[in-house]
Amino acid sequence: IYEQSCEAYKHRGNTSGYYYIDVDGSGPINPQLIFCNVTEDKTWTVIQHNNTELTKIQPSIERSQHFEYTVNEEQLLAIISQSEYCEQELAYHCRKSRLPNTPDGTPLSWWVGGPGAGQRQTYWGGALPGSQQCACSLQENCVDHKHHCNCDADHTAWYCIHSPATKYYGLMTLAC
Repeated sequence: IYEQSCEAYKHRGNTSGYYYIDVDGSGPINPQLIFCNVTEDKTWTVIQHNNTELTKIQPSIERSQHFEYTVNEEQLLAIISQSEYCEQELAYHCRKSRLPNTPDGTPLSWWVGGPGAGQRQTYWGGALPGSQQCACSLQENCVDHKHHCNCDADHTAWYCIHSPATKYYGLMTLAC
């Protein structure tokens, strides 16, 4: 019999490692091998995906990068529903690159995720949903005030833009 969460393994005295988690006890959802990151203060349930390395995205008409997680959607939703907090993050390192918008304002890149499955999101790093902006625009500290994201400034310096932490993990796609 397997525990229903990483927190339950921590209470049994276990440390960080891979454990089978049975999120619904003896219900219909199968147990899944998941990494539990156990610290003194917090316990993290870490769901692995297929793309943990930096991936160079070449300019093209449409280029996408898919992130598929090691558990199915039913298991993800069950884990999320019993979790106090969930997050997912994507980092995009850029220079002389267009991230949110074409010069006419049309969304050039997006990520697909929650809330809800399959939702196209066009905001980045702390900006408001649907804004087609990055956090630097809200904070009024973008390197070029004419652009809503440092990636769009056409500078040779490298910038790192993050997707917002989201409550829904699901299948995620970055398209540039």
